[in-house]
Amino acid sequence: MRRTGRSPRSWLLVLVGGVAPLTLVLGTEFHIAQRFTTPIVVVALLVFASMALWFHASGQASGDEWWQDDHCSGWRGY
Repeated sequence: MRRTGRSPRSWLLVLVGGVAPLTLVLGTEFHIAQRFTTPIVVVALLVFASMALWFHASGQASGDEWWQDDHCSGWRGY
């Protein structure tokens, strides 16, 4: 069940990470006030950072970790 190569979910990081520079470029190009673009950039970067941390932390997970209890009985096998 191991995956090799890049995660298929990494395109989400590209999309969310691209929102910040896109907002800054479009804000400058269309003369949008910074009071509108700043909150969008801050929120986008916070979401990007949390997603990147989550993907990095779960990158080596195979799906059969000991904390996953499929039977809800509390028995973990040890």
